[in-house]
Amino acid sequence: MAEKEFYYIGEVAKQINIHEQTIREYERRGLIKPQRSTRNTRIFTKKDLLQIEIIITLTQELGINLSGVKLVMELAEIGKMSDDELLDFITDNMPELLEFAPKTKS
Repeated sequence: MAEKEFYYIGEVAKQINIHEQTIREYERRGLIKPQRSTRNTRIFTKKDLLQIEIIITLTQELGINLSGVKLVMELAEIGKMSDDELLDFITDNMPELLEFAPKTKS
């Protein structure tokens, strides 16, 4: 089966296992910028899906809030890191990054 070039919000939510409202919040915060169809429907590309995966990694695995995620993504853009490079950096340096993550109380 050929790989799709674009996805609708329901497909993205199901594929990544997050709520559609979460995706809309990422867009409101300027973390993702999906294209719009002529009917104003959000259209997501593979690049958008990768950006959502990065956001999820930063928030769920490292405990970074969405303002912090925006800063990380802006720094990556300034450093001309691709999304793949950013995700690789996060994955490769997870133990070191976790040292800076907020500690949860038990």
